[in-house]
Amino acid sequence: SLRGYKARSLGPYSVGSGKQSLGGSKRVVFGGELKFPVPGLEDSRDKRLALFVDGGQVYSRTETIDVSDFRFSTGLAFEWMSAIGPIAFSYAIPFNDSSGDNVEHFQFTLGGLFR
Repeated sequence: SLRGYKARSLGPYSVGSGKQSLGGSKRVVFGGELKFPVPGLEDSRDKRLALFVDGGQVYSRTETIDVSDFRFSTGLAFEWMSAIGPIAFSYAIPFNDSSGDNVEHFQFTLGGLFR
């Protein structure tokens, strides 16, 4: 999934009552991060901030990958390499979301950081 969008919310949907995500068999995901120490912390080797831009989309087997369908977000993340594993808090702003997209600004990740 992309930061700024709810997990498993991108890609094809069912037609009819309720908008159910169908998932997909093809995924395009990309991003970039600028990581830097947390200002004011003397020893921040295990803590850092990151500015990020993420993009991508999910497609069914029969769909053609179309760049105009891609969704993008940007934001700020706090990453901590804790004793129980990596932890991240992200605030993302989707900047080309569609009317039916499930946007989620705040996200928490435990055990795997966005790279």
